This record gives sequence, C-alpha cells and structure tokens, in this order.
Amino acid sequence: MSERGVAVGFRARTGSAEAVIVGGSASTPEIVDRRTIDLAPGIERFVYHAARELEPERAAAFVRDAERAARGAARRALRGLAKAHDVVAVGVALGKGPRRALPKLESI
Repeated sequence: MSERGVAVGFRARTGSAEAVIVGGSASTPEIVDRRTIDLAPGIERFVYHAARELEPERAAAFVRDAERAARGAARRALRGLAKAHDVVAVGVALGKGPRRALPKLESI
C-alpha cells in the first residue's frame, strides 16, 4: 500500500498507550501499524500505589519524576510515529463514565 496519509488513534492504559495507525480510504480502511507505547520505561506502572508507601515529600518527588518520564516517553513515541508515517489526523479514545480528578497526593 502506498501511504498517502494516516490517522493515529490512541487508547490510554495504566503505564502505557495503545496506538493504531489506519491508512487506506474511508471505504477501505487498512490497519498499517499497531503498537504499545510504554509510558513508564524503567519505573513502576502503578505510581500512586508505590507512592503511598513513601514519606510525603519523597512520594511527591516520585510522582513528579514518573510524570516527567511519561511525558518524555510519549514525546519520543510520537516523534517516531511521525517519522515512520505521514500522520494527518490523531484521536484519543477516552474511557466510559465521568472523568474524575486525581486525588491530592496527601490523601492517598
């Protein structure tokens, strides 16, 4: 298939995201690529569970470091997808139900 432009769809998971790259046409879409993006490379996937076992200051630093690492991993993955494919559209699937704000770190 000659790639003219693809759409990338993401679904967030705990510590990762699933990416599906779809090309072709609206009448004959084709999955061009599918991959799991590790957003927690070398760190605990369940950040808040691990932070609960730490002193408050260390827990806050641990969560900040995990967020920073996840943002970096996401950037690298997106750049890789953009280099490998002619991305013309992106979408993110959200879960069912109302979105909940994360609790304050002190409350977990």
